[in-house]
Amino acid sequence: MKESIIDFLQSVVDDMGKQNQKVPVSAMRIEANNIEGNLFAPDWFQYMIYGRGPGKRPPFEEPNDVIEKWINRNPQVLASAKLKWKYITPKGLAYIIGKKIGEEGTRIWRGEVKGVDILGAMESNLPQLRETLVKEEKERITTSLSKAI
Repeated sequence: MKESIIDFLQSVVDDMGKQNQKVPVSAMRIEANNIEGNLFAPDWFQYMIYGRGPGKRPPFEEPNDVIEKWINRNPQVLASAKLKWKYITPKGLAYIIGKKIGEEGTRIWRGEVKGVDILGAMESNLPQLRETLVKEEKERITTSLSKAI
């Protein structure tokens, strides 16, 4: 049963990775026993599902600012910003983006784009899990009965 739960959770992770290539598939960890399974992800993964509402701006920490790293990985974002602000730097743009997120929330939270559909990924893989668990339980009961007789 443990293997079935692990396979189910791995299928859920794979489906989320297909939905959005930015899902941190390699950073996720699966733990299971014969009764339950747990899927661990980086704490920021919740924002990929629900978005981030307005309030405080995202943390701006030196030298590992997440928004600045994202800008460096997506140079078209900086190029687009330079059309409006000629001398903007990645650090300056990261500040502006963080301030806007703090004021308005992210596009996922505002409903402009869909977040990662973790529940949909679970629902689509649930029939296979049920089928596997029923098969394994039938085998276990049959084995127990044959040993008892």
